[in-house]
Amino acid sequence: MSRAGWFVVIGVILVAITKGAEMALAVKPGVILSTTWQVGEMRDAVNRVWTKYGFTATITSSLDGVHMDGSKHYEGLAEDYRTKDLPVSKKHIMFNDVQEILGTDYQVLFEYENQDNEHLHIEYDPKF
Repeated sequence: MSRAGWFVVIGVILVAITKGAEMALAVKPGVILSTTWQVGEMRDAVNRVWTKYGFTATITSSLDGVHMDGSKHYEGLAEDYRTKDLPVSKKHIMFNDVQEILGTDYQVLFEYENQDNEHLHIEYDPKF
């Protein structure tokens, strides 16, 4: 999402207007959403890829939750997305697509693969 974009949470659906296009992502109840432009870029990339494959992305953690010390979540520079509802055959392809869109300033990590808390973690962490 560009700095000129905006969003509103309606129930558990995040509706964003960015770059002249609308996106809709589900939001797990209790999630506290970051409003940084970097997370907006993450949401845009995830939405584009999930939509391409016929899915709606769900944000499972943003500013909320307990994370390791130094986590980018606490700075509003990381977000997690549900993956358990995606077909196994598509997961890695979709994650690679997200990484390609975001570029090298972002880390796209598949965390806890095949476990109950499996998710896609994305963080803004440029290597200057």
